[in-house]
Amino acid sequence: MAMKIRRIPTLSLVAVAYLALAPFAAAQSNQQGSASNLSAGTVVVQPEITEFEDWSRICTANDDGDKECTIQQRVPNESGGDIGIFTIYKVENQSEFEAGATIVVPLGVTLTYGLELQIDDALPRRYEFRMCIADGCIARIGLPENLVTRMKRGAEVKLTMYVGIDGSDEVQATASLHGFTDAYGSL
Repeated sequence: MAMKIRRIPTLSLVAVAYLALAPFAAAQSNQQGSASNLSAGTVVVQPEITEFEDWSRICTANDDGDKECTIQQRVPNESGGDIGIFTIYKVENQSEFEAGATIVVPLGVTLTYGLELQIDDALPRRYEFRMCIADGCIARIGLPENLVTRMKRGAEVKLTMYVGIDGSDEVQATASLHGFTDAYGSL
């Protein structure tokens, strides 16, 4: 049974954050002459976006001029809107994981049930949500080589999350793997 997830208005979250941080802001205002609260800023450039069927590679330049790239897919819900954003990046010098992924889903999920990821008919894997921000709740996932290989050979990834106070309502969305192999190879 599909269920519509209600979002908490962003304005109320901003107001709560402001009220919670106001005492810290007042304390920092006394340090205006200190260099410890200054920022050097970062270079702002438009990202370079390349499409690979259902996946997009997004590259930006860092301060050294080197490209930092991820691949991404917006995950649609049954009515055609976005229910999530699936972002994958390569992990360098890591023996356990070949890649990492960040999946953002709407607010309102039952955090204790986590997020399930299932490639085609393989057994699903469950991952914890790490945090929630105004735009949604975030699961950070390590992808070992065998899971990346399955994704390259697969057709779809089913994302399952649970909503409701007791997590009794299941919400599913499907990310396509069309173009994944070429997109991942471009990283």
